[in-house]
Amino acid sequence: MPRYLKLLVLFLLGSCTNQLLYLDDFKSSPSESNKSQKIHDQIRIALPESYQVYPEKFDSENIEFSLMLQAPSSLKDSLEYIQIQRIKSFNGSISLGSEYNHALQSLQSGYFPIEILESGSTDILNYEAYFIHSQVLKKGSERSRVITFILNTENDSSFYYLSAVARENDSLEARMSALIHSLKSLEIIPLKN
Repeated sequence: MPRYLKLLVLFLLGSCTNQLLYLDDFKSSPSESNKSQKIHDQIRIALPESYQVYPEKFDSENIEFSLMLQAPSSLKDSLEYIQIQRIKSFNGSISLGSEYNHALQSLQSGYFPIEILESGSTDILNYEAYFIHSQVLKKGSERSRVITFILNTENDSSFYYLSAVARENDSLEARMSALIHSLKSLEIIPLKN
């Protein structure tokens, strides 16, 4: 075998070892979180150590509430957090599948650099859900991973968007696993009529 072919094979083998992490890679490594706590009148969740709840305000009647869950130490760069939103569909969707399709199309036609790595239905949560796993290019060459789950509950016309966001670096798997593990503990408290 010619020398350049040997080098090419070695290069390709080396490239394959730095594989891309997928949702299944993150959900397989549980991490420690605090006990489940009520963080909103409709949400209970076990937060990662030192995480606090920060309500967010948006100028949209479609966003019923939005919560940012984050460690105070990472507030400056906002590169590791959980976001929980309850949303009335932006396109009038009445089914979970059509809401997911609308969200996927919106991301793909967005105005910032994003790459959809995988998406589809998932059984990772206690609810019927879809997910969108993407890679977002931020400042310069810095990249972040975003995994968003879209779900709704029975007899409810609103959708929940649950996002885990972490910067891509050597500890991505451990950090994203902790965020996903926390989201898996989510309980939606039914509204009392």
